[in-house]
Amino acid sequence: MIDAGRVYTTATTGYGQPEVELVVPRGVTRSIHVGRPLVERVVAPAALALPVEKGRRLGRVEVYDGNRLVAASTLVAAEDVADAGLWAKTQWYTTQTLRNAWELVT
Repeated sequence: MIDAGRVYTTATTGYGQPEVELVVPRGVTRSIHVGRPLVERVVAPAALALPVEKGRRLGRVEVYDGNRLVAASTLVAAEDVADAGLWAKTQWYTTQTLRNAWELVT
């Protein structure tokens, strides 16, 4: 029902650092009637502030049978993402400034 091996969503980070995959720390199974439609709802931020630590709680996944909540789990960061250093931030700002200037000219 809630699979520990699945990436439920991703969240962006700043300064060109990699996206963070959000996963559940452990799977959840429940007995349900076969053929009943289930609705899965993922509640998580679209963007994260750096740094991000592996295992940090960042959201929630919920599974509903109609209006009844049948399973839920927290979403956690799958990996660490370090804060961007001064050099990475400088490169990012320079790239963004040049891109914006180019768009003004063309």
